Amino acid sequence: MSNLLKTELYKLFHSWYFGGIGIFNLLLSSILLLDSKERSSNLIMASLYNIPLLYFLSIVFIALFIGSDFSGRTLNTYITAGHKRSSIFRVKLIVSQIGCIIILVFPLFVHGIISQFYIGEKLFWNDSTYTMVLLTLFAMITLCALPMFFAFIFRDMGKTLTVSMVLFFVMIILIINKTIDSTKSKTKNKEQITDVKASLKVYLYSMPVFVSTFALSKLSFFSF
Repeated sequence: MSNLLKTELYKLFHSWYFGGIGIFNLLLSSILLLDSKERSSNLIMASLYNIPLLYFLSIVFIALFIGSDFSGRTLNTYITAGHKRSSIFRVKLIVSQIGCIIILVFPLFVHGIISQFYIGEKLFWNDSTYTMVLLTLFAMITLCALPMFFAFIFRDMGKTLTVSMVLFFVMIILIINKTIDSTKSKTKNKEQITDVKASLKVYLYSMPVFVSTFALSKLSFFSF
């Protein structure tokens, strides 16, 4: 399994779409800051606010990363080489999560550096901040797994993109509704925290889907 993991990591960091999507995500996130900065108390929180809107890029990445394995029959090659299907599934899950989280966190990291060292903004760490960070990480893991499981279920890049994008737009509609409700907050800081928490709640709504698609994708992969 270690050799398989090294192979997949090498494939990840040398793929053109991983770097391309990551750079495009940074550029798009920076543009979106023009709007989200007005809703947030600092640059880091503004960048965090944009993560749900940029989730579609991780969908494209995973569809390409796993879909190319099915179209190129790479997974069949792994099985022929003697690797267990369970090991292949775990490795693809781990590497897909790494790639997806890096893509989503990359703008947050860059904007955090700019905020702290160039603008001089201070992020006050308290219980609410730690809670948001943990919930955001958990939400990323959950939502990054969904398109991967769809990729194993459908084994088709087009179907994976279509179904995942439909769910993405449903999520965005729910976030917009939550954000509209949150504008009734009394202070700017409270409004910003409420906005982010509203987005995270929508993230966590996907947990039942996460569990069910995990079971379906395991059965689907082991039957192929």
